[in-house]
Amino acid sequence: MKTLFYVAVVLFAALLCADAYGALLELKVKYWMPELNGDVRADDHDIIGTTINIEEDLGIETDDENVMPVELVLHLGRHLRLWLGYRDMEFEGSVSVNDEFVFAGDTFLVNTDIDSRIELTSTEIGIELDLIPTEMFGIGVCVSAAYFDGQATITDTNYLITAEGTFSSIVPSFGVFAKLNLYEDKLTVYGRFSGLTYEDDTYTDFLLEGKFELLANVGVICGYRSVSVEIEQDEVFVDADLSGFFIGGVISF
Repeated sequence: MKTLFYVAVVLFAALLCADAYGALLELKVKYWMPELNGDVRADDHDIIGTTINIEEDLGIETDDENVMPVELVLHLGRHLRLWLGYRDMEFEGSVSVNDEFVFAGDTFLVNTDIDSRIELTSTEIGIELDLIPTEMFGIGVCVSAAYFDGQATITDTNYLITAEGTFSSIVPSFGVFAKLNLYEDKLTVYGRFSGLTYEDDTYTDFLLEGKFELLANVGVICGYRSVSVEIEQDEVFVDADLSGFFIGGVISF
């Protein structure tokens, strides 16, 4: 409920801003089908955890979760754009332990039956500036920041022991983008790459998106996105890649 409330507040504020400055606001809702690959480790003070593979060691179905990202894009003229995105993901799995490991201070022995769950939310905000804007194409730079909040939980189903690791981190990034307008601006092809290594965190993000305008304020979108994040915060280490195709819709105000 809190998430819905925050989204409603941001949308209302963006609508007021768009109306006040004569700007264009886009609301994008996507159906993303990512595959998750990566490793996770959770320490407990002086007890160093084992780096374990999400799929092989935890039995998590890495391609069994579909995500519904929501994105707001505020166009301030032809040269400047602001965007805000939100994703909420959850992956689950079950497996019998093949190799003993330590997670958040608890030891999971060989042949132990475990249930695992990884939850991850990300909120992103960015600004884009066209450096070479023309009627047909544009090339520019972007600056953004992503806030990650996650939790990994492993439960021994026999003895009902639960180990949990949580983390949160803000990762800034810089990048470039390009767009191509075709068929009197009814078809737009957009690509963006950004990333940065900051302290112990590394983040890269690649987006390729096509948008086709069906009506004056309604369109369809499809494309591909790949996100890589390496975070070591709050005694938790996560090295994960999410990549896959998406489809969706867009409404302009």
